[in-house]
Amino acid sequence: MSLFREYIYDVGRILHIFTSFAIVTAGALTACDLHTLHEPDSHIPLNDTETPYAGVPRIVIETEKHTEVLDRVNEIPAHLQIYGASSAMTDVYPITIRGRGNTSWEGTDKKSYKIELTEKVSLLDMPKNRDWALISNFSDKTLMKNYIVYKLARKIGLPYTPRASFAELYLNGEYLGLYTLTETIKVGKNRVNIPENDQSYLVEIDNKYRKNEIVIFSDMDMPFRIHFPKKADKKSQVRLLKHLNDFENYLAHIDSSKENHVEEWIDIENYVKHYWIQELTKNPDGGFFSSVFFTWQEGGVIQMGPVWDFDLSLGGHTNNKVNTVDGFHIRGAYWNEYIFKDEKFGWEINKIWHQYKKDFESILDSMDACKKRIEKAAIQNFKRWPDITDDYDKSVEETKLWLSNRIKWLEKVVPEP
Repeated sequence: MSLFREYIYDVGRILHIFTSFAIVTAGALTACDLHTLHEPDSHIPLNDTETPYAGVPRIVIETEKHTEVLDRVNEIPAHLQIYGASSAMTDVYPITIRGRGNTSWEGTDKKSYKIELTEKVSLLDMPKNRDWALISNFSDKTLMKNYIVYKLARKIGLPYTPRASFAELYLNGEYLGLYTLTETIKVGKNRVNIPENDQSYLVEIDNKYRKNEIVIFSDMDMPFRIHFPKKADKKSQVRLLKHLNDFENYLAHIDSSKENHVEEWIDIENYVKHYWIQELTKNPDGGFFSSVFFTWQEGGVIQMGPVWDFDLSLGGHTNNKVNTVDGFHIRGAYWNEYIFKDEKFGWEINKIWHQYKKDFESILDSMDACKKRIEKAAIQNFKRWPDITDDYDKSVEETKLWLSNRIKWLEKVVPEP
């Protein structure tokens, strides 16, 4: 911003602080209410001369003193506003912003971000919340893999899948490209809707966990990161660990020649639907490596999901194991190695595939509709990041061909139930 605008901005902030202090001392507001007061500016400037409106909303973020977002830990105070074709669609919202992701943060130029508002707000018609993610999809030449897979997961009836919407991002006046604004995975009425007590769990199988996170290891030496309860005490951790070890002991003794009563441990239909989302797309993380979530409530069964993170799925990447259209990807992975021995479970696997085959095929139409919607923004994105692809149409068609051939292969090898 200009020196003059910086001066006016700072004066406005000082007056705003003194005014807010006077209100609080008069007893009209609590200290907590200060966080909901907007800054005096009515809008955040948007310079889109070189990147004009391309048919999707524009998210404009300005950090305090244009501080650079350098890591995934430090939360930088900032403001956010969403623009449409020619004007602002929202108020200016105070937020914090930090980096997010593992490989996508450390190994890519186009970064993803975690943003947190000071109050619950509906963004791009999604239910009100404070926590959101801006996903860069840097490794995805189509820029739509997460979006279309989430749509498919909702279509086949998985209980909660993050909602997402496309938007172009401007950070401190710099155009950063086309992103998906996505709900984060957390416990809440409009997110993962489980009771908020210490007998209810949201867990991620996560080999990318960090030192400061709550992680327990089962007897099979798999890391389980506890997302909820947020600060799970020792008692809660022990309760969950005992259940997981009991489940894994049960799995190790599954006998294909007898009734194993798998339904006493998992929601079979839910587990199978989650499996097919991962298997169809050959999601690298879906093999119980990372971003594999489930919920469990004491006395109940394990519910798989929400599904998350598909930018490296659907072929077209450097991992040859998941680039081929043939072969089962995760049938022998971790829990699946044992659970697939159960005859009843195998029957359900085949049934669900044939029951929802048209829905799996519909993802091809979703890609066409999505491409039509975001194509102009995608072209602008790849002008900003030219090393990813120089032919967007070709990238989309290659992904569609991969998926079409993947479905054809599965049709050959999945028998009628």
